[in-house]
Amino acid sequence: MRRIPGVAAALLVIAAIYPSISAAQQRFGVIWDVPEDETRAIEELERFRELKIRYIEVSELLSPPVWREIGRQNFGVYVQIPVYYPVVETFADASPTLLTTYQQFLSGYAGRDIEAIGAFA
Repeated sequence: MRRIPGVAAALLVIAAIYPSISAAQQRFGVIWDVPEDETRAIEELERFRELKIRYIEVSELLSPPVWREIGRQNFGVYVQIPVYYPVVETFADASPTLLTTYQQFLSGYAGRDIEAIGAFA
């Protein structure tokens, strides 16, 4: 028996307790801690789809097989730049090294269908 990821289980509980919320909120998403094992990642995506989850947020690069599964299942993808607790000056006075780091990270998503990119976590 497959285990339901914790966030997905919490969404199911919320939907069961508050039917009016689930009626109003038809699109669910999760912040996805992507497993290193591609097979497991693809299984989790299939489980998300079964649970009616339509959006995933990631903060790491994904392998081509995982991207193919995301596209096949038509998930909306949000990318979170892995910068934690920045202040406005982090971006306003960004060093060339920091900017290069951002550019390298985001270049890993070039050509991918991304809904949005988050700069603050």
